[in-house]
Amino acid sequence: MRCGAYELGIAEITALRNAYRKELSRRAAATRAAITATISQNKLESLLGLSHGYISKLAHAKQVPSAALTTLLALIAASPFLRIHEIRNEDYHAKECAAALLKLRSFIGVRKLELLLDLSSGYLSKVAHTVDNKAPSSSLVILLVMLAAEPERLREVDLYWMTPEKRNVEE
Repeated sequence: MRCGAYELGIAEITALRNAYRKELSRRAAATRAAITATISQNKLESLLGLSHGYISKLAHAKQVPSAALTTLLALIAASPFLRIHEIRNEDYHAKECAAALLKLRSFIGVRKLELLLDLSSGYLSKVAHTVDNKAPSSSLVILLVMLAAEPERLREVDLYWMTPEKRNVEE
């Protein structure tokens, strides 16, 4: 162990993991009101490729969303009418991920994007070379294509995940 470093025990790791999961749930639930003022939960679930009742489970903390889904919901909630319209008018397919990732690489490193979306190291490289039977979730496909369409949204995502203290310094 290096000087000044602290080794986390199982109890600390478990507490951090639980706090993170609780924060994902809180953030996903917080987006619900803004989005469902524009579109019903059922239509939103269908649009994002989620199972029936999934948004309700998020709202009541019965399900923990992925960071990618939480990020997508936050992007939609920031401008619900426009972003729902954008998603409805696009045809998102897993094969578009490779092109989206190629474009995003010029704005953000692949590993940084994986960290931002809490994806395993190397996951996006696998997604870029995937075949149809191992396609990523619909919500991840939509998120990546939306970010590639307007890379300035990466800043919006970055700000969304910053701690309030760091966000105040950045703004």
